This record gives sequence, C-alpha cells and structure tokens, in this order.
Amino acid sequence: MKHLLAFLILAALCANCRKGVESCKDYQKKNVQEYPLDLNVIEVPEFKTLLAQYGYLRPYAYSSDQYSWTMKCNVFCKGLPVLNDQYIVTKGKPSNQIIYPDTLPAYDLALSTDPGISYTDAIQAAKHVMNFDHTCIFYSLGIFNTGLYGAYHPNNYVLAWKIEGKDKYPVVIIDARTKQIYRSYDGIIIN
Repeated sequence: MKHLLAFLILAALCANCRKGVESCKDYQKKNVQEYPLDLNVIEVPEFKTLLAQYGYLRPYAYSSDQYSWTMKCNVFCKGLPVLNDQYIVTKGKPSNQIIYPDTLPAYDLALSTDPGISYTDAIQAAKHVMNFDHTCIFYSLGIFNTGLYGAYHPNNYVLAWKIEGKDKYPVVIIDARTKQIYRSYDGIIIN
C-alpha cells in the first residue's frame, strides 16, 4: 500500500510539472527593456555624463557599498540589444577614481535589422541542439558579436535570434539569416 501511495503522489507531481510546460506551449517574445533601472537612482555625475555621451548604453543595475559605486549597462544598437556586450563602470569611494573596463566601440554598424528566418524557424533549429522539452521557450532578436569568444578575433556583429528557456537555460544563439548556431548552453556545458 505504501508503494502504491508513493507511486500515485509521484505521478501527480509529474502530471503537474508537465501541465506547467504545456500551459506555455506558445512561444513568448522576450522584451528586453531598454531602461529597467530608474535613472534617478544614479548619484554619480560621471556615470550620468557617460550615459549622455554614449546613448546606446542602458543601465540595468546600480549599486553602492562602502568602497565603490558600480553601474552595469546593456548595450543597444539600432533599437536591438547587443546580446553579448555589456559595459560595467566603477568609481572608487576613497580614491574618486573611475575604472572604465575598455574603450567602447562606436556601434554604428552597417547591419540590417530584418531577419531572414522567422523566430519559429530559429526555435526549430535550436531544438535540434538543445532540449527545450521541460521549459517554456522565449525568443528575442538582437545583435551578436561572433568575434568576442575567440582569441584575437576582430569584432564581427551579426543579426541573431536568442532562444532561451524560462529560467534563462537552455540558451541558443542562431544567425537570423543563415541559421548558423553560434552558441548553445544548457547551464553546464557551452557548445
């Protein structure tokens, strides 16, 4: 009797898990917010100047502790997020020194923002390399720097679909014109 009861409870739990996935069988567009952060919370004048100078930076996090202020920004180009670029700047409190991580590129890319393949085609291609059976699927169009992950490769920006699970994994980055898979990641192993 104990085994039957345990089996029934397990079956009910599995049915509820599957029901949750089936309830989101329609693909959902992930809206990347340009300004998820209230700009009024930024109290460092140099950060505000940086944002005014580089209009494509969109802050998403700002923090302050006893040692420093830090601002984290997503990067946008032509109204689309640059999927694998972000910019983080820090100002030390004792020294008042600003630490810029790198020189910002111009982001005046000669790149069309019209995809050659639909998001449904991209999702089908993503399903061939990652298992999305146990998660809702979200999609977004953005710009991807293919040169970022190789040693000594120049920046090369392409239009790409980002297909991801509900909790950000798995994630697959697919060229929005050729269906080439640039990245696939299940949270453990990067392909």
